[in-house]
Amino acid sequence: QEKMRHTYRDSDGNILFHILRLEDKTGGKTILPISYGYFQGGEPTWTIKGYQTLQKPLYNLPLLKTHPHARVLIVEGEKTADCASTLFPNTISLTWSGGAKAVDKTDWSPLFLREVVIWPDNDKAGYEAIESICQQLRKVGVKSLHALDQQILAPHLPPKWDLADPLPQKESFIKDALLRASERGVGLPTFLSHLKAHSLEVDPSTALKILSHTEETLRPTLEKDHTHPEIRSHILNSATQNLQDPHKLQELLTEISDTTPLETISEAVKEPQQRIQFEHNFISLIINNIRISSH
Repeated sequence: QEKMRHTYRDSDGNILFHILRLEDKTGGKTILPISYGYFQGGEPTWTIKGYQTLQKPLYNLPLLKTHPHARVLIVEGEKTADCASTLFPNTISLTWSGGAKAVDKTDWSPLFLREVVIWPDNDKAGYEAIESICQQLRKVGVKSLHALDQQILAPHLPPKWDLADPLPQKESFIKDALLRASERGVGLPTFLSHLKAHSLEVDPSTALKILSHTEETLRPTLEKDHTHPEIRSHILNSATQNLQDPHKLQELLTEISDTTPLETISEAVKEPQQRIQFEHNFISLIINNIRISSH
């Protein structure tokens, strides 16, 4: 039986693939990816395969286009993102597919110049995922980057708790927690303003590369014994000094390898009504086959 279906779309709302969650009579659960495309040189069709792309789109991606100024909340898992959308209606709740180990296989570039907060699952894997996501978002050039760390969540929440679980007795904690999120990256606009104050004219692309490199070089050490304002100041000043020294700047730009170009998300196929009908029939067939095999 189909228990849940999570649909991934491109920025215009066109369907790219589904994550289907099925459950048999004994409670056994099956999670299947279903995507549409060309396979083995044949005609385009729906099939039980993961979406074939270098970097997969974010879940709820179209909301970024319809709500261009809304703050973004990153959580782990589609179900959690849906629940977070209810808890925080003025915030866009997004996630990625594939779990904590697939962070680097996701296209985070749509979050350029967005205010981002990360709310992890309350376990080791969740807190480790924060680090991976922050590394990706610092390269993207977000407006601001914050995360709820273990010191904030662990004392108040059960192990492995996420926003899809029943709320703790103090519901006010959930609402207030976002305000307590720790800064995990200097926003690109903040850095550009800092450069302007020092009368430095640098193209944003170069500024982002130097800022990102400085973040990854200094932040891990600084976070051990410095406050967040101190960390921000150290990173801003160090990145600015790198840009002021022509020789140092050239060395860094040579050292910094360009990121792999993002693969363009495929356009929706023609004849959408036929595609949707075939999609419905294909999913029904999958569910029926699972029912038969479970008897």
